Amino acid sequence: MREINFKVALFDLDGVVFDTESQYTIFWGGQCRKYHPEIPGLEHTIKGQTLVQIFDKYFADVKSEQPLIVKQLHDFERNMDYRYIAGLTDYITHIKSLGVKTAIVTSSNKDKMEAVSKVHPELKDYFDDSVSDLALQNAMTKDDCYARLKKMYDGYYFDRSMTVGVYNPFSILNTFYSKDFGEYWFETGTPTLLVNVMKKTLFDVPTLSDNVVVSADDLSGMQDIINNPIPLFYQTGYLTIKGYDKEFKEYTLGFPNDEVKTGFLKFIYSYYVPANPSEGKTMTSKMARALRGGDPYSFMRSLEALFANTTYQIQGDAEKNFQYAMYIIMELLGEYVQAERSTSNGRIDLLLQTKDYIYIVELKIDNSAEAALQQIEDKGYAKPFVDDPRKLFKIGVSFSTANRRIEDWKVSE
Repeated sequence: MREINFKVALFDLDGVVFDTESQYTIFWGGQCRKYHPEIPGLEHTIKGQTLVQIFDKYFADVKSEQPLIVKQLHDFERNMDYRYIAGLTDYITHIKSLGVKTAIVTSSNKDKMEAVSKVHPELKDYFDDSVSDLALQNAMTKDDCYARLKKMYDGYYFDRSMTVGVYNPFSILNTFYSKDFGEYWFETGTPTLLVNVMKKTLFDVPTLSDNVVVSADDLSGMQDIINNPIPLFYQTGYLTIKGYDKEFKEYTLGFPNDEVKTGFLKFIYSYYVPANPSEGKTMTSKMARALRGGDPYSFMRSLEALFANTTYQIQGDAEKNFQYAMYIIMELLGEYVQAERSTSNGRIDLLLQTKDYIYIVELKIDNSAEAALQQIEDKGYAKPFVDDPRKLFKIGVSFSTANRRIEDWKVSE
């Protein structure tokens, strides 16, 4: 065999470990002919999709029949012929002898895995239980660990049919090896072109938090990436396909997963938030701890410090850049606390919630902190929380476009 130069190997259960794909085609062929005889070959179209995706896309019109289909599927799986793919066991034995860690990646339920174990009790000897080990190291249940892996690293789609989603293999391998959920994709480097575009673009960056819709022609065009960097974001992997409208030939794009979204936000952080780079890396966690601890004063001192450095990498519209900076900060805080943000002419509203505290923040641009607090009172922003047992803080903030910093802030308890 050729030289092994990897440390972890992941194997899909169906089609890689066991020769089950043709059996699933038989099962779904029967279901598709029963419920959708008007779509010949549908059992091949749905191949590679999860049960939830299959139901949402193709069986939503027979929702009352879905429990029956699930029962029949589980009965079918309990009696499937779980034959190893030819040569698999020899290959696994070989790479394990070289110190390579092995793991199965599957969305199969407990009943199916128990059926597999009855047929192949030796299966556990071929694979390291990497997910259980990762869960243990991070004080999580195994189910929560699977969910976190999916949220962090799944979600790439490369064709408009969206039949097969792809995990980021580089990040998955590094996660199992390091036992840590990191943003490994960004360790491979950020394209210089993207850096230059972000310094010059007039594109409304916060719109990326919501899925963006583009035409098929726009998606392939790179003629004006300064004004429309969406094709660049897509072709460099920051955005992926979330949907396709065949009638209008429009793609819906969005961040594929949390790894990419958080990494992207951290990347543009240094361009819109004029903090010292070494301070900026820890400031978000400091603000989150202050919010969780019921300390709005420490939170505001940290927020104020972010804008104390006047060395902006991006010059120009101070109000727009401040709004972008607040968008980035709130999105990053959203990893730790519940954060909602809205903007209108001359003001930004923030609602921050933790288990024990609520913070209503009104940011005024070129107006006083007192006026911001008064707006919270006049508009009755706190009324929805009158019966909430959590402690509520009101914070008024004044941002100066002339000085490009937070001029004043006040807290009302």
